[in-house]
Amino acid sequence: MADAACDICGGPLELRHAGDGSALTPDMLIPTNHEPGRHGDLYACAHCGTVHQPGLPSGRELAELYREMSDDLYLSEEDGRRATARRLLELIRRHVPAGDLLDVGCGHGLLLDEARRSGYSVTGLELSDSARAYATDVLGLDARDETIERFAAGGSPGSFQVIVLADVIEHLEDPLGALEACERLLTPGGALCVITPDPSSAAARLAGPRWWGYVPAHTYLFPRQTLRELLESRGLVISEDVPLVRSFEFRYWLNGLAERGKGLGRLARSAARTRLGARTLSMSLGDERVMIAHKVPVARAPRPLMADRGGDFRVHVVLPATAPLRPSRPWRSRCRSSPPTARSWSTTRARTTHPRWRCGTASTCCAIRPTAATARTRRAATCERSSTAPTPW
Repeated sequence: MADAACDICGGPLELRHAGDGSALTPDMLIPTNHEPGRHGDLYACAHCGTVHQPGLPSGRELAELYREMSDDLYLSEEDGRRATARRLLELIRRHVPAGDLLDVGCGHGLLLDEARRSGYSVTGLELSDSARAYATDVLGLDARDETIERFAAGGSPGSFQVIVLADVIEHLEDPLGALEACERLLTPGGALCVITPDPSSAAARLAGPRWWGYVPAHTYLFPRQTLRELLESRGLVISEDVPLVRSFEFRYWLNGLAERGKGLGRLARSAARTRLGARTLSMSLGDERVMIAHKVPVARAPRPLMADRGGDFRVHVVLPATAPLRPSRPWRSRCRSSPPTARSWSTTRARTTHPRWRCGTASTCCAIRPTAATARTRRAATCERSSTAPTPW
């Protein structure tokens, strides 16, 4: 892996945690498997921080492993999982109160069932034969054996008001293609909800190689900032970015601690066997994010501020704006990278009430973003990137 490059940004990869070399089996992919150390070698990108597990199978071989996967323990925490799903749907309903909802990787269909009870028209995609059978035969849901790319290729653009990727994007062989497929399927004004572990969180750094997110099933793990930029680069406006609160019986939390707590393991297992272990506990470890991003139409400027003169390397950025107003205070430069020289940049600027600069994950280009909650419109203007910061409109 010495010469390998990051699949997300092209940056160099560095070994973060060595794996145990175990051959991948369907049992290792189940959602309730969080046994530490069973993963393959994990590499982190030096630029964007994405964690890769390149030793996993790919293509049809990986898909068949997921189809054979069967998790008998998943439904033992059904009440807690439904409570978690209801909280998530409450967050989604603030932005899209009704409509067609697609759950990619719907599993046993618990979130879909709760969404149906809330008034959404629901469809699910799931590769696991056993999980999909429960969703269709027991819950009576429309769950299909398709990948999101294949489903989007055969479907109509703008078909869904809500698309959910709950604990899914980290499993995908082509997460960027999946995001593009979701963007095509979203109707204007629709929302994409992505839930995924965050390897840059304090909990993940503290746990180190024993963090629950480092498991055989995870192909890519995206740091919070990298995931934001992936969504924004596809023209989506992030409306929510909050930690995920999960509900499980106390014994479930304690058993997870026992797997990682070494000396605390026996104490945690003993506590899990008491009456206290049967109580439900809802909490967040802060190491899994919920992001809701909207597909909104771009309101283009009547004329570009500056002309694009061509060049070998260009960046086009579409940014959200709170209102078409002049900034109330000067622009503040927070970029410490060197300005580009002899390169042409195609960028966009947005009028915001409280603008600021930020550095891109893996480039020397800077972009402007608002600090307040975003509105539902974007204004774009093409300009030539110079070595000095642009002046306000």
